Amino acid sequence: MKIRLAAPDETEALAAISAQEPDSWTAEGFAGTLKTETARVWVAEESGILCAYAVVYFDSDGAELVQIAVSRNSRRRGIASQLLAAVLLFLEEQRVPQIVLEVRAGNKPARAFYIKHGFEEIFIQRSFYRDPPDDAVRMIKVMTEK
Repeated sequence: MKIRLAAPDETEALAAISAQEPDSWTAEGFAGTLKTETARVWVAEESGILCAYAVVYFDSDGAELVQIAVSRNSRRRGIASQLLAAVLLFLEEQRVPQIVLEVRAGNKPARAFYIKHGFEEIFIQRSFYRDPPDDAVRMIKVMTEK
């Protein structure tokens, strides 16, 4: 498996993976994100086919993991862990002090996944998600001191 930054001509493939998620993004959404200087989109590919992605935004306080997704055919093989590890290594190398994320409160496997990777749950944001309705759990991982 190869993990790298996404290319501008991969927006349709990214959108196809995202369409398998409740909060999906369009190809146009990915295209806009790829043009944003404060964002990075990493992808995992196997045999030349994209199978996962992670979207991260940056600001002066740190980073936010906006979305991580693995195609249905590639799940339960550790790809999300490898992808997240690559993102976290990049953040560490860049001396980004922290990374935050929101995850659906009802998504216990995702919450456990992030805890396994060193994130802590810090608060619940009520009625954050609309389709389907759910609260969000805000999580943080402190990477390094400023």
